[in-house]
Amino acid sequence: MQPNLERALHYINSHEKTFSSKEIQKAHEDLSACYRSKGKTQDIHNEAMVAAYVSARMPATHAVINTCLQKIATNFAPTSLLDLGAGPGTVTLAALDLWPELKTATLVEHQPSMGRFSKGLFDSLNLKTTFEHLQKDVTNFSLSTKYDLVTLGYVLGELNQDQQFNVLKKAFDATKEFLVITMPGTPHDYKTLMLARDFLIRKGGHIIAPCPHNNKCPLEITEDWCHFSVRLHRTKSHKHIKQGVLSYEDEKFSYLIISKKEACQDFARILRKPIKRPGHILLDLCIAQGTKREIITKSQKDIYKNASKIMWGDAW
Repeated sequence: MQPNLERALHYINSHEKTFSSKEIQKAHEDLSACYRSKGKTQDIHNEAMVAAYVSARMPATHAVINTCLQKIATNFAPTSLLDLGAGPGTVTLAALDLWPELKTATLVEHQPSMGRFSKGLFDSLNLKTTFEHLQKDVTNFSLSTKYDLVTLGYVLGELNQDQQFNVLKKAFDATKEFLVITMPGTPHDYKTLMLARDFLIRKGGHIIAPCPHNNKCPLEITEDWCHFSVRLHRTKSHKHIKQGVLSYEDEKFSYLIISKKEACQDFARILRKPIKRPGHILLDLCIAQGTKREIITKSQKDIYKNASKIMWGDAW
């Protein structure tokens, strides 16, 4: 577990203790009802619901965002972050685990209870980073500053199409280096992400991941959709909150990483979990020309050895 996430979970547990068990139980029931009715985080309107939300969702969304940010972590050391639709601060937390030298983080969140939680969380961590918490709606905010890294974590799905394009333009204009967008891994959210992808390419953006090209997504003309999965360990309290039996959960997601600069795209992306069979491995790949299935046999030795370690979502 990432160190800042572990410290954040301690803060979350202590935060939950400020409410009675009856309040927390009702908050979890309200949260479940919100999800069943396809509600939005705007519907999380009080501190008890925030506590229930972060306990149930922060570990999974943190794992997703960490996985996405890892794609650019090797040769990138941002000093400034703009976290749009910051919610409880999950994106910022994941960024700080990768880049503890981050100098400034600006969190834009219109929901007061979410904003109060994230401010209390980052104050409790005693980090050297300077945090700015702005209570603003992402659809009508205005900032003149540019940031090394700009993020839209689980935001676009809560906006209508006009609002999505408005926010995408503002986010891209505020970006110096990379814009990172994460969404749930559903067919509906994939379609939303493809609209965002087309819009940002027209604006001059360059896709860094997951796509190995700026061409049309080859899955758009199929019944499949581009998504990935990350497995995370459940703590005892997380299992209790989710009423789960398993010691882990798999979180499906879709994402885009867009660069302001042109980049080398000389790779393929593993689109599905590799199929391992006696003597060979099947890899489903996204390449510039579309999709293809590659068969790696044991006779290919080093290539086979590498393929045996490859994961769904990795570059190849």
